[in-house]
Amino acid sequence: MSKEWRTQWAEIDRRHQGDRDSQGAIVELFERYAELQPEQRENVNKILFEALREGTEVQRYDALAIINEFQVGEALPHLSQLAARLQFDDSASAPFELAKVQRIMSKLRPAPRQ
Repeated sequence: MSKEWRTQWAEIDRRHQGDRDSQGAIVELFERYAELQPEQRENVNKILFEALREGTEVQRYDALAIINEFQVGEALPHLSQLAARLQFDDSASAPFELAKVQRIMSKLRPAPRQ
């Protein structure tokens, strides 16, 4: 599944970038992810986490969107690592990406017990 997902993801991004339709790519990725069986999602999640560590800005954008939409709680440690890196990133988009990562993390963290 991982090779198949990588191929689909690259094709979806390529096609939608050509059309300048990044939101269309996200919608299509959501549809593909929703169709996955639980064991397939585990494999795909590893690819998403890898994109958070080593991917391009576009790949991280897609991965963050999927993690947020499907509330992938296992992503928390990977999001924490990305947030730490972004704090020292001096690119113009880093503060915006950091804010997005922090919002996603706050949604994924379990509520404190009372």
